[in-house]
Amino acid sequence: MDDFFHSIEFYTLALLVAFALLVLIFGQREKSMPSTYIQAMDLEPGQDETGELTLTALDDGTVRLRHSGMMLQEGDTVNVVATLADDSLSMVEKKGRKSPLTGTEQPTTGSTLLKFLKEQQYEVRYESEVTGEWRLFTFVNRSGNVKKISLKY
Repeated sequence: MDDFFHSIEFYTLALLVAFALLVLIFGQREKSMPSTYIQAMDLEPGQDETGELTLTALDDGTVRLRHSGMMLQEGDTVNVVATLADDSLSMVEKKGRKSPLTGTEQPTTGSTLLKFLKEQQYEVRYESEVTGEWRLFTFVNRSGNVKKISLKY
């Protein structure tokens, strides 16, 4: 039996067990299937064209998303298409039209409530097809947390 611990078979077996343990410890975690949500933004006239994105974590776990400085005409609509997979969140603003456009573009602020997020940290990619701007950032959904991101360079 003492010769077994000095044999090639023992070291081969020990190496295989070590690799199996490494795979179990550091192996790829199974990601959940992504979920997609479409949120309509409430639009109101804005005062500035600063292009600022604000995420505010509310007490019930909901996140208020606010985008100021969008240049829109009366009759334009904006939806946020959010895709969530584990701690990865991708949001894309898409512009639509509910009636014929009238007037000129005016600074507009859009806001919506994201009710599908858990209290955790998210890696966020935000893209606005309305303004052509995008950002990558981290957001922690914990009550009272506010994150402001400038979309203008």
